[in-house]
Amino acid sequence: PQPAELEAPEEEQVEAPQEEGWDEVTLREILAELHRAVGAYLGGLRYLYNRALRKNPDLEGKFTVRMTVGPDGKIQEVEVVESTLGDPDLERALLARIRKWTLPAVADRPVTVTYPFVFFPSM
Repeated sequence: PQPAELEAPEEEQVEAPQEEGWDEVTLREILAELHRAVGAYLGGLRYLYNRALRKNPDLEGKFTVRMTVGPDGKIQEVEVVESTLGDPDLERALLARIRKWTLPAVADRPVTVTYPFVFFPSM
């Protein structure tokens, strides 16, 4: 298996500021587009995890972030919601990498979504 996975975010984890006017279908489409785009960036997160894994072969866990994607697709804000990694250096590196992402411009206003990333050693 691959050492990092992106779990599908649960629908109730999608928060859209001023979401009036967005119906359920629109929210699903926005979430699906963001999920595909985030998946394309997993390689960078895997690289950081694999580098940390060389220092700690037992390193594994779940790293959940909440990020706000602006209308231009840039990450406006990102924060750790929960982490079981127990490696502050890796967590900082993951956040720094995520801050550099540019995702598709999927809405005319900011969209906040929560994503869990699961890291485990290859078997």
